[in-house]
Amino acid sequence: MRKSENGLNYDWASWPFAEALTGRAYELITAGDYDCALQALDTALALCPFHPRAWALKVLALTYGGRREEALAAAGEAVRRDAASGHGFTARGAARAVSGEVAGGAEDCEYGLVLTPAGPLANYYAAFCRAYQGNADRCRESLGRAVAVTRALGNRARSEEAFAPFRDEVWFRELVGRH
Repeated sequence: MRKSENGLNYDWASWPFAEALTGRAYELITAGDYDCALQALDTALALCPFHPRAWALKVLALTYGGRREEALAAAGEAVRRDAASGHGFTARGAARAVSGEVAGGAEDCEYGLVLTPAGPLANYYAAFCRAYQGNADRCRESLGRAVAVTRALGNRARSEEAFAPFRDEVWFRELVGRH
C-alpha cells in the first residue's frame, strides 16, 4: 500500500482497474454520456489518484458537459499531478480553447503535443486549436495522426464547431470518413 500526497491509500495493483474504467469513460465521452463518464473517472481516480489519462479525460468530460470552471480547476490539478506526460496540458488546452481562450489553449495543446507526439488526444486537440486559428495545413496534419490511431475522433471532429470551416474540404471529408 502506498500513500499519495493527499493522504489517500492506494496500491499499484489498482492500476489495471483504473485503466479499464478510464477506457470505459473514454467510450462514454465519445458517446456524449458525460455524467456516467465522470462517475467512472471519479472511481478510477479514487483507485489511482495520479492516473494521468483519467485526469485528462475528467477535464474533457467536464468541458463537454458544460462545466467549464470545474474543467479548468481539474485541468490545473491534472498538470500539477503529472506535468511530464502531456495529458494534463492537452486537456487544459482543450478546456481553454472550448471556453474561448483559444491562444492559451493552443499553447497548452502544442506543449502537450511536444510531450506526447504520437498521442491521439494530443494530436486531436492540437488540430482543434489549429482549426480555430485557421491553420488548415497544420490542422490536417494533426487530425490525420489522431484519426489514424483512433477512428472515433473523426466522428467527434464532424460535430466540433472548431472544424466547421473545413467541413466542405476534400481532405477533411477523407479524414473523418464522410464523402
